[in-house]
Amino acid sequence: MTPSAARPVPPSAGAGARAGRLVAWALAGTLLSGASCAAAHLGLERRSAEQALTRLVSEQVERELAARPDLSTLHGDHRGDDRLEPVTQASLARDRVRLKDLARRLDDVPRAALPPERAAERDSLAARISAALRDLEVTRRWERDPSAYLDLVGRAVETLVERGAGSSCARAHAMARRLQRVPDVLRAARVNLAAPPRDLIEASLPGYERLIGFYRGDLPGFGAQCHDPRTQADLAEADTTAVRAVTGFLDYLRADLLPRASGISPVPAAPDTAR
Repeated sequence: MTPSAARPVPPSAGAGARAGRLVAWALAGTLLSGASCAAAHLGLERRSAEQALTRLVSEQVERELAARPDLSTLHGDHRGDDRLEPVTQASLARDRVRLKDLARRLDDVPRAALPPERAAERDSLAARISAALRDLEVTRRWERDPSAYLDLVGRAVETLVERGAGSSCARAHAMARRLQRVPDVLRAARVNLAAPPRDLIEASLPGYERLIGFYRGDLPGFGAQCHDPRTQADLAEADTTAVRAVTGFLDYLRADLLPRASGISPVPAAPDTAR
């Protein structure tokens, strides 16, 4: 007997196997394509969210430099070391509008699309905006607390002594420019402080007394480190102007505001965080 021949595979069976493989490949390709599209979408969403956050952070830094160069110096940005801006009713109104707009646009940046370190940056910016709005709308320290202006007329100059950039003459020049604006800052303060509570007025008096001592005692010694006569003269003149302005403001607090002030400052209510 001869061995039996191998049973032939029906043509229909081979075609079915090939069709099955083609379907499997097509399905796998579809799944891979879908996964790639999803990954590409997530990557695009992440880049878009990061770019939007970067723009908002940069905008806040630039606006802060424009409105509060003293805070920029404190945070290590020395581009505005020679500037000092008064806080006025107009600037307070602009800040409220700007901060609310910034908060709205930050809400449009999806936190879930950001990597952890950028999400933390978003949270930090949101907290700063919230604190600033609370200060403007609830605490209203510029309208109620005379000590608020010590940041502008005191710490703004002290920061240049402690953390200023450049040579001693460059820092002395910046100090002179800021001291020249002290009268403007305190004139605006008189307008803003309509009826501060008695306890906040009393609490502010020692700060202004110490500030006069700082102007008279510390600044001349720092100015002596710069050996340029013109810069020394400018600083001395600006220092004298600032001493006169602070002395007048201190007298205003004691003789004008304090006698007609009443009550104590209420503790601001906690913000409603319920959603």
